[in-house]
Amino acid sequence: MNHSPMQQGGVHSTQHQTVTYGQTDLADLNRLVAELTTHLDELPLQPAQRRKAGAQIETLKAQLSDEPDAVIIRQAGRTLRNITEGAIGSLAASAATQPSVWTWVHEVIQRLF
Repeated sequence: MNHSPMQQGGVHSTQHQTVTYGQTDLADLNRLVAELTTHLDELPLQPAQRRKAGAQIETLKAQLSDEPDAVIIRQAGRTLRNITEGAIGSLAASAATQPSVWTWVHEVIQRLF
């Protein structure tokens, strides 16, 4: 299949994917970092999870302050998504203090990571 997102599997099949973030994605990532920095304490996380989430947020901040490396951003984002996904889902479903923030954060994490 030529020019298709599908590939027929075989012994020596390989695929390469390049992930790039456009201006809208970078703007969303910057807002995501700001929102998580401001509201992280609202999430019902264990102390170890909170520290790990904080480290991933700092990694994203560092990447966004200069020329971002898409691989590092994606990995930090996936880790952050794994840590926060359940907690964000429960806050968005309940009448949390900032439900619109958590709904937006959840949507962006799902889309970008």
